[in-house]
Amino acid sequence: MYYHLRIYDNYHPMDESEAYDQGSFDTYTQAVAEAKKIIYESMVYNWSRGMRLDDLIRQYSFYGADPVILPAGKGILPGFSSRDYAGTIAEEICTKREAQQAP
Repeated sequence: MYYHLRIYDNYHPMDESEAYDQGSFDTYTQAVAEAKKIIYESMVYNWSRGMRLDDLIRQYSFYGADPVILPAGKGILPGFSSRDYAGTIAEEICTKREAQQAP
C-alpha cells in the first residue's frame, strides 16, 4: 500500500480547486515526515518578528498549508493531525526565529 499526500490551504479549507498533490510515499512514516516538513515550512513562512506562540498557531490555522495523508486502498490510518503538530512546533519556531533575527 502507498500513501498519497494532498495539501489544502487553511484559507480555503477542503476546497479541491485550491488543493494540490505532493506525491505518493511507500510508507506512512515517509508521508508523515513530508507532511511535517510542509507544516514547518508554512509556519516559518507565516512567522513575523515579535509573534507570540498563540499568534503563530492562529496564523497557521487560518493561512497555513494543511497536508492530508490518504491511503491508496481501504485502510485505517493511525491519524496525523496537522494542527496538533503545528501546536507542538510553534514554540520552537518562535524561539529559533527570534534568535536568528536578534541584533
